[in-house]
Amino acid sequence: MKSLVLAIGVYNALLWRQMISVGLGAVAWKLGNSG
Repeated sequence: MKSLVLAIGVYNALLWRQMISVGLGAVAWKLGNSG
């Protein structure tokens, strides 16, 4: 049971990191294209 919670925590951390990096990339792309 403990390993399942740990696996979900790791998965969520990776998912959030990916979402944040994609969001930052989109913002940087918009800023680069606007100028």
